[in-house]
Order: sequence, then structure tokens, then C-alpha cells
Amino acid sequence: MGTYGLEGVTRAWELEKLTTEQAIGQILQLIAEIEGRLRELERKYSRINRKLPHLAARVAREEWLENGAKDEEGDA
Repeated sequence: MGTYGLEGVTRAWELEKLTTEQAIGQILQLIAEIEGRLRELERKYSRINRKLPHLAARVAREEWLENGAKDEEGDA
């Protein structure tokens, strides 16, 4: 039932295919799944955030080198 998502659980409960207790159990399983996915996203966000200063510095250096090379070509 968890594969149907919250809408599917709600519909099954409304059609009395699930008891209130079963619906609550299914909803708790969905919440647990969402919590796990959220934690994974937070870990990935944290990793990306830690890398941003390094990547920004690298991009700035590459842009500086590229622009410096163009300036030198223009001076020649």
C-alpha cells in the first residue's frame, strides 16, 4: 500500500478498504520514507555547500587565467 502514496492510502481508507489503524500505520511508513529521503537530501546539500567555496575559487582562477591570456594577446 505504501507504493500508492498518501493519496492512495487516503482513498483506500475512505472506501473502507483499510481500517483507521491500518491507514495510520501506512501513513507512518510514508512519513518514515520521506524522513529518510529528506535526510539524504540534507547530507547531499551539506556536501555541496562545503565544496562551493573551493569550486568558486577554482572558477574565479580559471576566469582570471582566461582573461589574463586574452589581455596578453591584445597587448602583443
